[in-house]
Amino acid sequence: MSEDFMIINIKGWATIRKRICERDNYACRICHQDGGEANLNVHHIDWIRSHNDDENLVTLCADCHRAIHREGYKPELFDDWPSPWQ
Repeated sequence: MSEDFMIINIKGWATIRKRICERDNYACRICHQDGGEANLNVHHIDWIRSHNDDENLVTLCADCHRAIHREGYKPELFDDWPSPWQ
């Protein structure tokens, strides 16, 4: 699910999101689209929204984020798709 359609109710989320997007050079860590090409989201790797440590967060474009949430995509299972958290 794209964060554009979710209400983000995490204290300090705007600051956290900006820091992660900057760290990831404002590009999706899977397909490498940048913020000019794609709507960027920040994904919780362990899916726990209260776990906001930098190592648990990754920048994804809306399409890749949707694939993870709606389609159950598990990047670590596919050699032809880079895992954003390796």
